[in-house]
Amino acid sequence: MVMYQGQKNELKRYILGTKSAHDISINKVHKNFEVLSEDLSEKKDTINKSRNEIKCAEEILDFIESKKITSVACYKNLLGDLKKDLLKIESEVKELQNEIKELSKRRDDLKHDILQQQEKPYICTKELDFNVISNQNSFDDYKLKIN
Repeated sequence: MVMYQGQKNELKRYILGTKSAHDISINKVHKNFEVLSEDLSEKKDTINKSRNEIKCAEEILDFIESKKITSVACYKNLLGDLKKDLLKIESEVKELQNEIKELSKRRDDLKHDILQQQEKPYICTKELDFNVISNQNSFDDYKLKIN
């Protein structure tokens, strides 16, 4: 069967309808383009969401880091203040211990002085008693001599 070019085109139109093969391939390309465009827009949305989540995570990490740095600085300051207070308290304790030692020594000295003072009247009393007795004896001797 021999067909002319005009007949081929007419047969194509009859089989395919009014649309040509070129029109059909363009429609497929448009559909594929639309599908790819939708996929691309979905992926853009996913990428934007991921970027937002990454940005939020970075902000949270920056916040945590700044709090960490602030906390570390505060901890160091607090630790330094506590060390200074501890050294001050230790020096005060040493001073108090020295004062206690000195007061104990003074107390012992006072006890010793008091004991010495208490012994002096006793010694003096003994001496007086001895003197009185000796005087009494002398007086008795004198009386005896007189009689």
